[in-house]
Amino acid sequence: MGRNIPRLCCRTVRYFGSRGVALRNGSTLPRMLLTLQTPQLQSWIHCFPASRQLSSSTNAHAELSSSLDKISIQDLEAKCLVGVLDEERAQPQKLLISMDLIMNKDLSNIATMELDQTIDYAAVCQAVTDLTQNDNNSWKLIETLAADIADLILQEFHPEAVTVVIKKFILPNTQWVSVQVTRQQLKQSQNRSSAFLRLRGLPFDVTPPKVMEFLEGYNPQPNTLVFDLNDRGRLTGEAIVEFQTANDAKRACKELNGLFLGKRYIELFHTTHGEWERVEKNSPW
Repeated sequence: MGRNIPRLCCRTVRYFGSRGVALRNGSTLPRMLLTLQTPQLQSWIHCFPASRQLSSSTNAHAELSSSLDKISIQDLEAKCLVGVLDEERAQPQKLLISMDLIMNKDLSNIATMELDQTIDYAAVCQAVTDLTQNDNNSWKLIETLAADIADLILQEFHPEAVTVVIKKFILPNTQWVSVQVTRQQLKQSQNRSSAFLRLRGLPFDVTPPKVMEFLEGYNPQPNTLVFDLNDRGRLTGEAIVEFQTANDAKRACKELNGLFLGKRYIELFHTTHGEWERVEKNSPW
């Protein structure tokens, strides 16, 4: 790079923004590349205005305000169980994971910024490492893993948007294959509409407390469970419920689909607030 860039341990960095890096000893470095040093990896962390980096081909990012800044984590090394074939998932494979986090604030005012006002990139790396190295987790496609990482970052760290790139070293005569996914925080109206799920296959004698118990751990909203009726006013075995967030609904849909409630297995589908309002008018509870 033609310049001597000091190697900074995470503990030496107080806060950072698009104009510079403030150290705990009171000095300030100009905008530069930082090196994050942890036992698992060494990743380049970039801090710069997102407006200079947004690609016109990425619609989700192009729609964001040009005043927003970005944190970029490059080539986080992870080993996880991934692959379509069973033999691919027999042993953990090396992956390199890069993440661009678009911030919902301007980081240039570093004189007053503290860590709790930005995103702790070390915590992001640790959360992704915990996800990928959990022995109970495996993925057939790196596309699915990339989407799961993006959802995790949006839910836990709340950037305006995130792009995840995963490199996999699997094909001969290639450096790597990679996938890229971009996810954006939903607007409030979109977020609420995405927080409703329809449950199908409910036992006809099921009670609301039993259904809420089935959904425990996914933050279903109290007093939002409504039961659908047919033209004769009888229960159809279907119900709609609202969750606290769209991410809660997405997790429930992914993890509860096909599980049993009593002797019947339950299917879950995303639905809308308008459909909930229609069902709610005639719901017996």
